[in-house]
Amino acid sequence: MTSRYRLADLDGAHPVRLNRLGESASLELLGSIVGHQPVAAHPKGAQAVVRYCSGLPLALRIAGARHLGRPHRDMDSLARRLVRAPRLLDELRIGDLGVRSSLDVSYRWLHEDAYLPSGAPDPAAALRLLGAVGAVNADAELVADAVRGDQVAGPARVPPRR
Repeated sequence: MTSRYRLADLDGAHPVRLNRLGESASLELLGSIVGHQPVAAHPKGAQAVVRYCSGLPLALRIAGARHLGRPHRDMDSLARRLVRAPRLLDELRIGDLGVRSSLDVSYRWLHEDAYLPSGAPDPAAALRLLGAVGAVNADAELVADAVRGDQVAGPARVPPRR
């Protein structure tokens, strides 16, 4: 079971902090969803799908499910679809599952200032600022600048979406 919150009152639970999956684990997860043959048949396409899903299991699950809904297409075509998507988060949705809706829950939690001490920086504002400059991968310095409300340098410090 995974949760955004600590489940301290769950009997027998042992908290484990999860990070994004690496490339090989992401490819393994994608293969377990769509079958290992499609991944092996189009490794570059599968790697691109994994890259655009950023190691997020939910994104990989959705991308895999979308691929299964189009059995006549290969991993390369799924990768092209993700690359060309004007709004990637809109593409990573199927049925009731969506990366955007999952992120929205976390964003709303950030925006609730009940847990912030008076005068503390607004983490939701920092996240909006990072999004405005196109931050896909942000280093600690960039995040600290955004949290402090400092001017955030644009693309020079932010790797573009490939």
